[in-house]
Amino acid sequence: MPLYIARHGVSRANDHNDPAFGTPNADLLKAGVDQAVSMGEKFEHLGFDRPETPVAVSYMKRSQQTALAAGFHILKPYRLLNELDLTPAEKMAAKYSHRLPLESLQQTEALLNNPPQEKIWHTHGLRAACIFKILDIYQDADDPFIMSFCEIREIPIGQSGN
Repeated sequence: MPLYIARHGVSRANDHNDPAFGTPNADLLKAGVDQAVSMGEKFEHLGFDRPETPVAVSYMKRSQQTALAAGFHILKPYRLLNELDLTPAEKMAAKYSHRLPLESLQQTEALLNNPPQEKIWHTHGLRAACIFKILDIYQDADDPFIMSFCEIREIPIGQSGN
């Protein structure tokens, strides 16, 4: 079975006008819960038995809430799936310049050198961008640099030939 990366649903941490912007323990918004439910249905169509499928999540609340709202019950947290530890200004610069900090890329290489065994990883936009950059996937003009909320993408690690 392929390996998938899923971005969390929209949360208070994504609202620039919310005091919880960028914080690790920000809750999903109602729209984020709805996105996660829809994403869970997509995983079901991909053949996953959600209550029985273990998933990798970040330590951040929005990642874990997304997995739970998507119907997964077995969550294993990994710090290296957390969002990049950047200032809001650095995050905006990375998003718009498509340049990721060397330290963040090095952390992500460590993740990929010792990857979670789960077939689904619930993570964050810039962390996923680092994964895609290192693996040289989803780098063309048709693929947004930052995944949409609750978007699912297949990644080629842990598969034959990689």
